[in-house]
Amino acid sequence: MEKAKYKTKQMTELLTFMKSVQGSHVTVNEICGHFKSQGISVGTTTVYRHLEKMVREGVVAKYVVDGTSSACFEYTGEKEQDNQPVCYPCKCEKCG
Repeated sequence: MEKAKYKTKQMTELLTFMKSVQGSHVTVNEICGHFKSQGISVGTTTVYRHLEKMVREGVVAKYVVDGTSSACFEYTGEKEQDNQPVCYPCKCEKCG
């Protein structure tokens, strides 16, 4: 039996934000800064946990350049992905 997907208010807020910046790479610090500017209380650990869950579900892509840089995340939607990751110009090190 498959478990029903459980979404918290923070998960819903994060998903809404990620959809709003589709096509851009964002870091956890940028996401937390957005929520703080909106008066929404979401902890950094919570953002990481939900992003990693979205990565496992295939809704968000994670880009890691090296062990010292912040990872970038990109909303990819719930569509089937081809084998090549799509890269949009941004400020992450992956894009240079």
